[in-house]
Amino acid sequence: MGVTDRSYAKTLASDKWDYAAAGYKLDTAKNATDPLSELSGTFGAQNAGVTVYLTHQTSTTTQTQTITRTINYLDPTTKELTSLTQTAELTRTVEEDLVTGAKTYSQWTTATWPSFTVPSVAGYTASPTVVPALVVKDGDGDVTVTIAYTKLVPNSSAASSSPASASSASATPNSASAGSSAASAATNSASAVSAAPAAVTNTAPTSAAKATSAVSEQKLPQTGDDEQAALSLTGVSLLSLLTLLGVGRKKKRHSRN
Repeated sequence: MGVTDRSYAKTLASDKWDYAAAGYKLDTAKNATDPLSELSGTFGAQNAGVTVYLTHQTSTTTQTQTITRTINYLDPTTKELTSLTQTAELTRTVEEDLVTGAKTYSQWTTATWPSFTVPSVAGYTASPTVVPALVVKDGDGDVTVTIAYTKLVPNSSAASSSPASASSASATPNSASAGSSAASAATNSASAVSAAPAAVTNTAPTSAAKATSAVSEQKLPQTGDDEQAALSLTGVSLLSLLTLLGVGRKKKRHSRN
């Protein structure tokens, strides 16, 4: 300081620099205590110099931001509206150099909105049924989730199908009885047909009976006899034609003789 013959106390009182007010602090790595506070006596021309090591002071603060998720649901039976608020608080630290005013920021923390199970209401279905947990980070905004309840509708198709099935089941015996009736009728008809030839054989054959028999044979041909009947008719026709031709030739011969 260039001062001699002056007490340390007076000199420090009048000339000491308030380094703390200027944003500095002792560098404890180099000065365990303040060297000036340990001086005593008076300055002299031969006194050794005193060195004080200082460093910048810093201050650390915490910044906070809150991001909100709101879940709204209306009870469809009581018409009561419920709003559930979930908050996620994110923080970071800010370190400021008190000498230069420079600030250093840390990364924002993250937080999580918890999952929420939507209350169930009898006769209704909720959408969604669960609001899932979600990690919230810096840059995310507030969110609103609205739960919708939908009234359940009975399955009418299942109810209506039961009577139809019952009707179908009740119709089955009738169909069976109808089938048995048809089978009985077919049996009776077969019996009547088989009885007819016996009645014909017991009766003396007449021209009317033969004609009736011929008609019956034409109306009720046996299976596989159609072709044979056609061939027989063709043979009879050819035989008749040949007979007529023979008779004609005999007449011509007799006329010549």
